[in-house]
Amino acid sequence: MTEPPPSTPVPSGSAPSATTNVPAAQPGWWGRLTLLTRLLLISIGLLIVSGYLVSRDLGRIAPDFDGATGWINSMPLQAADLKGKIVLVDFWTLSCINCIRTFPYLEAWSEKYHDQGFMVVGVHTPEFLFEQDGDRVRTAVEGFGLRYPIALDNNRTIWNGFANHWWPHKYLLDGTRKVRYEWIGEGAYDDIERAIQRLLSEARGAPLPRDRVVVAAAEAVDPKKIETPEIYFGYGFVPDGVIFALGNQTTGRVSNQTVTYTLPEETTMEENRFYLAGPWTLQDEKAELAGNAEGQVVLPYEAKAVHMVAERPGQIAPVYVLRDGRFLDSSIAGADIRFDSQGRSYVDVNEGRMYRLINDPAGYGRHRILLKTNEKGFSIYTLTFG
Repeated sequence: MTEPPPSTPVPSGSAPSATTNVPAAQPGWWGRLTLLTRLLLISIGLLIVSGYLVSRDLGRIAPDFDGATGWINSMPLQAADLKGKIVLVDFWTLSCINCIRTFPYLEAWSEKYHDQGFMVVGVHTPEFLFEQDGDRVRTAVEGFGLRYPIALDNNRTIWNGFANHWWPHKYLLDGTRKVRYEWIGEGAYDDIERAIQRLLSEARGAPLPRDRVVVAAAEAVDPKKIETPEIYFGYGFVPDGVIFALGNQTTGRVSNQTVTYTLPEETTMEENRFYLAGPWTLQDEKAELAGNAEGQVVLPYEAKAVHMVAERPGQIAPVYVLRDGRFLDSSIAGADIRFDSQGRSYVDVNEGRMYRLINDPAGYGRHRILLKTNEKGFSIYTLTFG
C-alpha cells in the first residue's frame, strides 16, 4: 500500500530525481489515456521500484524518534539508545497488506541478529483515521506476533522527518545513524539480509560467518501477475488529474452527499473500476452505506487474492461475498470468511482493519467480486490484491 500523492517513484540512478510527477488530466498524451491505461502505468512504476534495492550511501543522518506519540514493546527510544547499532526502520500501517506480508522476515531478522548489534524499529504511521487508535494498533501488533520496538507516529512527525511517502518503506542505518540502504515495497529479502550482514561486518571490523539467509513463512505473492492496483473508495485518495475509479455514471464528484446508485449492465463494466448500487455517501477516506436498503459493491479484477479494508463501528455488519456470481466455497475462501446455514459466504465487519476475502489456490485470474450488505454505516476504504 502506498500513500496516494500524485507521484510514482523511480529507482535511484535511473532518473535525475527521486520521483516522477504523474501528469494532470489535461490535453496531451496523459489526458488522452483511459483510466485502465493510467492505472497500469502507475502499477508498472511501482513494480519497478518494488524490485530494486537502493544500495548507496545516501549521505544523511536519520532523524530521531522524538515525535512518537507512544511506544509498543519498548520504552521511548532516543538516539543514544541506538548508538553503534545497525537499525532497520520499517514504516507500516495496520491495514496494509504489503506491510503485513513483510512481517515474518522482520521478526526473523530481529531474532537472528539481535545479539550481534542489530535491531528493528517499526514506525506505525496511520493511513486512515481509525488507525490512530493506539489500543487497536497494540492488538494488531500482538496478532501479528511482532516483538520489536514500535513507535506510534500519529502526527506523522517521524514520517516527515524521513521524508517518507510509502508503506512499507524500510531504511537501514549504520552505527552512526547514517541511512545506507532503502527498500520500498515487498520482496528482495535476500538482498536486504545481505545488506544487514555487510553493515554488521563493517561495524565489527571482521566479516560475519557466512550463513544462510532467512526463509520465513511469509505469504507467497507474485506482484507481476497482479493486474489490479489498490482501489480506494475515498475521494481524498485520488490525485489531481487522475480519474476516480468509480465506474457508475455521475455528473462529477459528489462528496459527502447521499446518492442512490444503480449498477450498469455487466457487459459494460470495466476492469479495475468499482460500481455501487444502493444509497452511498462518498467521503474523503471511504464510501459509507447511508441507508438500510441493500448496498452493493462490484469490481472486475485480476489477481489471486482479495482483501478489504472496512469497518462498521459499534455493530457487526455481515457482508456477503460472491465471485463471478456465486458464493465462495471453502477452497477459495479467505481467512475471514464464514458460511451461514444456507452455505452463503460472508464476513463479519466490525472494527476497522483488513479483512481477507478470497485466496484462490488455482492462481491468478480475471474475476468479478460482489459485496452486499443491508447494514447502514458499513464503510469500505480499499480493496487490495495478492
